[in-house]
Amino acid sequence: MMLTAIFTRKKTPVQVAVFMIAASITFVSERLNKLGAEHWKRFATQNYFDPSGVFMSAVVSGPLLLVLFIVLVNYLRNCVALLVEAKKKELIWRAKQRAKEAKKEASGKGGATDKKED
Repeated sequence: MMLTAIFTRKKTPVQVAVFMIAASITFVSERLNKLGAEHWKRFATQNYFDPSGVFMSAVVSGPLLLVLFIVLVNYLRNCVALLVEAKKKELIWRAKQRAKEAKKEASGKGGATDKKED
């Protein structure tokens, strides 16, 4: 899942899916720990699922929280890039508006003096 989060950093829908899956598993890890504690004999030789949930935190939730952090940093990086792009476009638009106004003022003043001289 971590590799998916890293290699799909430019694909927002995949990032959203990774984030939601990791968050959901982390959210239900306490319940999964209780379920594992009840049925550990079916799939293990030793009960790793203690009441405090240390095993689930270390093995499941910890790595998933790291994945969530990676996706979050990627979201922030994308937001910064979008803000920079929007600000550039705004500055270009303002420069064009100023140029239009300056051209209008220059042609307006020049045209007014030409009419008075005729």
